[in-house]
Amino acid sequence: LTSYFSLSVTSQLSESGGDGKPVVAIFFGANDASLKLGSASKQHVPIHEYKSNLCRMIEMIQPHAHALLISPPPVNEEAWAQHCNESDSNRSLEESKKYAKVVQEVSSERNLPFVDVWSRIYQSVSPDSKSESKLSDFFCDGLHLSSKGNQAVFEAFMEVVRDSKHIR
Repeated sequence: LTSYFSLSVTSQLSESGGDGKPVVAIFFGANDASLKLGSASKQHVPIHEYKSNLCRMIEMIQPHAHALLISPPPVNEEAWAQHCNESDSNRSLEESKKYAKVVQEVSSERNLPFVDVWSRIYQSVSPDSKSESKLSDFFCDGLHLSSKGNQAVFEAFMEVVRDSKHIR
């Protein structure tokens, strides 16, 4: 799914806030961040439009629920290219990071809770990390999350929900 398609969807309910309003998690960007000139260019959403789409979703949700923003995850370019039977990936780690940063910006601008999935997963495998995990452990195919990837999202999500003054 891209944020274009998802504008018609106004809720994915996860948990209620302390005031009885549901919490709606907005978790888009992995497809939006496809490379403009790659084989998945039809999914590409220019970053300024992606930001605008996020803001529009928040505006549709906020009268009825608390919005919580989740960054897209990093991408394993090599594994995704192999999965797609392509020599070059139609996604990039650098591009996915840009979209994750936009989610963080919108969260900050709108004073909304933010789950930084991109950093959570990437830092788990960075050279400075003591973890022996590999980026591929978090994905089934380089783009879509594996059980371990979904577990990382869940843990990060629950930490933000527990710590958020916005939804208690």
